[in-house]
Amino acid sequence: MDIAKYIGLYLLKNKFCYLHGLGNLQIHKKPPVVNGDTLSAPGYEISLQSTGSIDDNLANFIATAEQTSIAKASTEIRSFVDNARAELAAGNTVVIPGIGHFAHQNGKTAFVADPNFSYAPTAIPTLKMSQRLEEKPSFKRATPEEEHNNRSGSTLNNTKIWLILLAVAGLIGVIVLVSRFLAKDQAEAPAVPAPVATPAPAAPIDTMAAAPMPADTNTPAMPAPPAASATGMQIVLRSYPTRAAAEKRQRQLKTTPLGESVSLIAQDSAHYLVVIPYAGALSDSTRVLDSLSRVYGSPATLRR
Repeated sequence: MDIAKYIGLYLLKNKFCYLHGLGNLQIHKKPPVVNGDTLSAPGYEISLQSTGSIDDNLANFIATAEQTSIAKASTEIRSFVDNARAELAAGNTVVIPGIGHFAHQNGKTAFVADPNFSYAPTAIPTLKMSQRLEEKPSFKRATPEEEHNNRSGSTLNNTKIWLILLAVAGLIGVIVLVSRFLAKDQAEAPAVPAPVATPAPAAPIDTMAAAPMPADTNTPAMPAPPAASATGMQIVLRSYPTRAAAEKRQRQLKTTPLGESVSLIAQDSAHYLVVIPYAGALSDSTRVLDSLSRVYGSPATLRR
């Protein structure tokens, strides 16, 4: 494994190469120099720095090229550095092919570049840029037919946009109207016609009953007990906290079969009752109240 060769290749590729124990090789660009009436072109030179960062980039580069492990490449690099330091201590030089050589000068390790060393940085591809520069811009005037087609297409697009905006506005208007209609229906309770009283079926005649006994003219007849009645009572259909709400409900119920029998009673400043008179028997009041509660959607009560 030729470590010296890979050191030179890595240096040309990355413009630096750190070798622990020897130093950090770097390629620098030197400025042009004025020599009398001549001006030398700028070039590149190699310098050896004593400091640098320890990493595995060189070992990884060698392992990839040799198809081996990074650990083995690192071992080979350490062996190369140890041998190079031994050679330098003996007064010999360590050559990096095509780049230069390490030497021991004034008690320090130095690097001397090869006289024929030449470095050219990687060229920047300009193929796409040159092609674009070679292309000459062409200005073509549209024909009357193309102008007409462009205007027609623009007009059609504007028409479509206006139709879409009108459709959206119409949809929003319909939604607003429907929401207002539903809110109005919820605010006003629907007027429900009063239930029609169904007459109770007549009791069947008992044909097996015995014939009535003739009245005793000598015994005075006992008067029959009066039936229980609810004369003067009222059925409270609903209670409202304001007079306006109670009067509105009263007007609605007047259009039902209840008619003019619906009246309004102010119980106090916070209770206004919508009532109808009740003249039936007390025994039938429960059935009547249940029926009115189901029809009008609020619990009806009996007011004495």
